[in-house]
Amino acid sequence: MQGDRTVRIVLRTLSEFHVGAGAARGASHIDSAFYRLRDANGREKLVVPGSTIKGAFRAHFEEKIREKVLGRPNVAQEAYNILRKAVKDVGMDLGLGNQLLNHFDYMARRETSLRQIGEKPWENAPYAYLPLVCDPLSQFHCNHPLSVLDFGEDRSETIRFIASVVLLRRVPTIKDRHDQHEKKEGDGAMWRPPYCPACLLFGGAGNPSPLIFSHLETDKAATGLQTRVSIDRLRGAAAPARLFTAEYVSPGATFEGHVELAEHTAALEALGLDRCWASVLRELANNIKQLGRFKSVGYGLVKVEVEVPHDCPTQGAVEQAYKQYIDLVKRTYESGNVKNALREMMKHAFERRGENRDVDSIVDTLVKNARATLGLIQ
Repeated sequence: MQGDRTVRIVLRTLSEFHVGAGAARGASHIDSAFYRLRDANGREKLVVPGSTIKGAFRAHFEEKIREKVLGRPNVAQEAYNILRKAVKDVGMDLGLGNQLLNHFDYMARRETSLRQIGEKPWENAPYAYLPLVCDPLSQFHCNHPLSVLDFGEDRSETIRFIASVVLLRRVPTIKDRHDQHEKKEGDGAMWRPPYCPACLLFGGAGNPSPLIFSHLETDKAATGLQTRVSIDRLRGAAAPARLFTAEYVSPGATFEGHVELAEHTAALEALGLDRCWASVLRELANNIKQLGRFKSVGYGLVKVEVEVPHDCPTQGAVEQAYKQYIDLVKRTYESGNVKNALREMMKHAFERRGENRDVDSIVDTLVKNARATLGLIQ
């Protein structure tokens, strides 16, 4: 530990390791050089970008949340049915008849056809319909909070907004219009999470992460070059005249960096991680086995270590964060804050376009179906 607000991360390479930076400057024979940065003295250092290691931590955090959600029986199918019903009802509330539902079915078919498997959406692409965590590759990925301004006008964005609310990937609150990181005090007021647990911890659209990952650097590491063959994805065989040379770091190298706590920590407090936030990173680090490019041929085997204070647990932090988040969502819906926030957002979206519309039925539909989703995962 480096004080209460910083923890050290160490990455050790167990096999050849490559984080690409494109063609090397001044070395035309290297097509994919290892990532480097210059320090204040002008010296080049081999570096694992902070975004690379942060992405690995986030991916494993999302996977653990999905595992907990999938532990409920038939959750993907039930969530799909709830979402489809919500889209149908909102379409009726908007006066679109079945047009919005038909567009939803088109997006669901496109989801299935892109993955080229089966006919049941909840079996073929379960991540597209799972509560709590967005699938960025899905037709139903979370949209930017400001996309609510297109609600009722752009059908795809309307459906994505419905999905983000009904599947509890976003919990709209009054604070969406102000500073999400300000914590209200007094009178038993609580900070309410407008984002999913992954976005609270690692950041999302309009929500900076409370964890700042530095680059991981090394002063001493042996490097080598390997000429590789490009694979034609259609034929699954070597592409003609497509040899390339990649630079790798040899096994036994050590990269070091740190994670620093930002000034805004309300998100960590919301997840019950304000004191032992490093415990989550330690737990996730144990799951990071490979990193970088060429993993399918044995590259990128690593061991990642995160320092944790002696009085903090080394296991169970993700479970604690999950339970804390579910409890917060439940209390937020019970408080009526979500309904008030949605009403303001809907009214603003329609008034901005000069439309005078009663939004209460739309809000009631969204809240009712979101509560049904919450019942699936409690």
